[in-house]
Amino acid sequence: MYLTIDVGGTKTLIASFDNTGQIINKIKFETPLEYRDFLTILADNILKLGEINYEYVGAAFPEMINQADNTLVAGGTLQWHNVNPKKDINNITNCPVLIDNDANLAGLSEAIIIKDHFSRVLYLTISTGIGGALIINQKIDQTLINMEPGHMILNHDNKAMIWEAFASGKAIVSTFNKYARDIDDKDSWIKIADNISQGIIALLPIIQPEVIVIGGSIGTYFEKYGQYLNQKVQDITDVLILKPEIIKADHPEEAVIYGCYQLIKQATSLTN
Repeated sequence: MYLTIDVGGTKTLIASFDNTGQIINKIKFETPLEYRDFLTILADNILKLGEINYEYVGAAFPEMINQADNTLVAGGTLQWHNVNPKKDINNITNCPVLIDNDANLAGLSEAIIIKDHFSRVLYLTISTGIGGALIINQKIDQTLINMEPGHMILNHDNKAMIWEAFASGKAIVSTFNKYARDIDDKDSWIKIADNISQGIIALLPIIQPEVIVIGGSIGTYFEKYGQYLNQKVQDITDVLILKPEIIKADHPEEAVIYGCYQLIKQATSLTN
């Protein structure tokens, strides 16, 4: 039995998996602002899952992670700095813990689903902020392991702005005064697609992916804007830039916990 933990900027999802990759039980709770409060609430909810003996824990955080000492070193949506969640979660569960960035793990899980069709996958998660990962041959690309596409500086409405400031879920609420789930009119979704496309088009010449997968909370509404988003990419005239299809994540809001499971699976297969 494996425990997976997806720590988001507003919500945390934990789930237990069996050895075949099936979810046994899951619980979602609000992510507290303070790290110590998070550890207390996490411990309580792990007990509520009903399983106490896990072989491994896989945990994901929306922060940059120092791979040398497993500390969170740069602010994402949580601003937890210089803490060591690998050690702290090990103290709670008393079993080995693996950690990584949430976008890396979501990308890993989604790339494995489509491995028979694509080997070079760009995953973008659009939720509170925008994160991303490049997966090559079902492995997280280590050269871009700290990739932060949402913080690209782009020219938007004649101003220099970071991408997620005008294209993330938080930006959608600020722009339209409503959550994405409440937006139904075509014109608004065309505008949303245009804002998302600006960052994608900037990434294409460098990443050259075979496919782009959109996940996160905004990924769940892909049917409302995916057509417009794909058309923006297909309209590119530069022959040196690949024009990949953009598709919806198979598990838009649960890709991270599946990625936590895959992280454990890959790590244990290397040691067995």
